[in-house]
Amino acid sequence: MKYLTKFQWLTLAMAALYIVSPVDMIPEILTGPFGLVDDAAAFAVIIAILAGARSKATAAGNQGTYVRVDPETGRVI
Repeated sequence: MKYLTKFQWLTLAMAALYIVSPVDMIPEILTGPFGLVDDAAAFAVIIAILAGARSKATAAGNQGTYVRVDPETGRVI
């Protein structure tokens, strides 16, 4: 996506690697379901970055689709 910075790409890659990595900051084997919190946080970071990039792409794509019309003459400006 062209709407992501290099830092965002790096953050996405690191968050994805953390999710699939067998090493966790909070291991599930010791803490049970609470151990999934760190994985959920990494997943939330990924979703937030991608949602922000999508909103930028949507905003950039809609700029050329609106037409201004003069209410008196009906002409397109």
